[in-house]
Amino acid sequence: MLGSISSSSSSSFDFSILTQLELARDKEPLTQMQTKQSSNKLKLSAMQSLNSQIVSLNSSISTLNTSSTYASKSAGSSNTGVATITASANSAVGTYKLTKVSQLATSTKMTGNSTNVGGGLGGFISPTAPLINAGFGITPSNGGDGKGSFTIDGVTIEYDVETDKLEDSSDTERSIVDRINNAMTGAGKNITADYDETTDKFTLVRTGSTDAISISSGGDKGNLLSALNLTSATQDTSGGNNTVTSSVHLKTVKADEVLTSAKSNFGVSVTAGSFTINGTTLNIGSSDTLNSVIEKINNSSAGVSASYDKTTDKLVLNSKTTGATSIKVGATSDTSNFLSAAFIKNGVATEEIGKNAIFQIEGINNGNPITRNSNSISDLIDGVTIQLKSTYNTGTTTETPISLSISQDTSSAYNGISNFVSNFNSLVSNLKIKTAPADVENDTVTTEAGVLHGDAFFTGMRSELQLQATNLVNGITGNYNSLSSIGITLNESGELSIDSSKLNSALSSNMSDVQQIFTNSSYGIASTMSTYLTGITDSSTGSLTKSIEYFTETSNSLDIQIEKFEEYLTKREEYYTQKYADIQATYDALLSQSTSVMFQLSNISSVSLFS
Repeated sequence: MLGSISSSSSSSFDFSILTQLELARDKEPLTQMQTKQSSNKLKLSAMQSLNSQIVSLNSSISTLNTSSTYASKSAGSSNTGVATITASANSAVGTYKLTKVSQLATSTKMTGNSTNVGGGLGGFISPTAPLINAGFGITPSNGGDGKGSFTIDGVTIEYDVETDKLEDSSDTERSIVDRINNAMTGAGKNITADYDETTDKFTLVRTGSTDAISISSGGDKGNLLSALNLTSATQDTSGGNNTVTSSVHLKTVKADEVLTSAKSNFGVSVTAGSFTINGTTLNIGSSDTLNSVIEKINNSSAGVSASYDKTTDKLVLNSKTTGATSIKVGATSDTSNFLSAAFIKNGVATEEIGKNAIFQIEGINNGNPITRNSNSISDLIDGVTIQLKSTYNTGTTTETPISLSISQDTSSAYNGISNFVSNFNSLVSNLKIKTAPADVENDTVTTEAGVLHGDAFFTGMRSELQLQATNLVNGITGNYNSLSSIGITLNESGELSIDSSKLNSALSSNMSDVQQIFTNSSYGIASTMSTYLTGITDSSTGSLTKSIEYFTETSNSLDIQIEKFEEYLTKREEYYTQKYADIQATYDALLSQSTSVMFQLSNISSVSLFS
């Protein structure tokens, strides 16, 4: 028997791996571009960081180049309750003695004053008119069910604002005064009520006892007691009686009602038009209220502030400035009667003329009294303002003069120098890190090199800054001619350190020399360093500026190249995927055919040729 023919199985080969191999080869340029871009962006970021620090350093240098930094003055008073003092940079150092403040400056006050009750604007209510129409400053109202009620000393009395009156001689049932008196008598209360037309106030009196009269209760309906101004009234127990009187006139002006309407409660009808205060013309329109007119006055250039005193029912004008100056009200051109209606015109109003400040300073005006219309005096000593707060030394006993001193203020210069040192150190430290070489130990790199390592420009910048900070400033005579001479030295790390004690001593003893160290036009450290830093950061010619521009443009260009190459690789991947998919299909078909042939051969060989 002939030997049998056996089939051998074969596994399919995965051609997709060839796609990855092809792509890996094609990606090499992309990897190179990405590596370059990463390095480029690190350098760009480093340069931008340095540029920002240079801007900060230059800003602090600019402060040191400003004369006002070294000219600040501090001022103080030995008694701030009487006077304070402020000094500008150009004020002279020295001490002044305030010996006396006889009088403070005050502002002029003008108060409306009419022949009405208490001089008020509203005049009197109409006690015989229905409550709702009587002209109360607070319009009386009923309760929610159409009836009102109030409680006095535990006795409740009902009312109706539509029909009841404060007084009614012909109908006691409609008279609130009579109704209260009858109710009190019936309840055994020795309390009587009365309306006084001479004061426009309502009064309750408990005769023969000082016991408090309770006003209102939680069950009251309506607001009549408020309209009578009794809820806020005080109780007078003098003379063995207890008297409760309206806290405010019953007919006060309603400041939020239109002036030209009767609802405003003005005793004199107000007309629209114009009026004048201190030569300033103000207008009253048909919709203006007392509140809006007051606002117009206060916001105008009239130089006064207006207010309405509800307690006295009067308009008040206060001069916005101090001094013995009268307030001038009214003019022949006025077309509104507002000033007359408010009883604020000259000859009618009460005017308290302001006062001038009177004080004495030793050595000024030969020590004699000085008069000013303000408590803020800035025209006696150059650059100095004295603020008077209180009278002083006006009694029979002579008090110690108050010292007003002006001295050199070193804090501004110290802070400016300290800020300069801080910004200098930040820049120098960053330059050191960015330009540092790799730290190699035993042939092993332990620290990577700075991103700007090997760049001579940035290495040279650090050296130049350190050199400028340690140079002597030529042209200055005296003990202070360098940073080290005022306590600022370069430490082992290449940064500046401040000896605070030494710097403060130099600032206190010779501010002008310290200033020259920085500001000398030829050799000053601030001047030369600013010139150097400005040169490298110049927007058009600066070396650092151009480097940043170059790396920015390069970075942008690489981004575009990378994007385009990634698009190219996407298409190549699609191509390779299709190419090897086709090959895979052909291979798998051939493999399938081969397997079939082998299977058939195997079957043939199994048949005996000699059976």
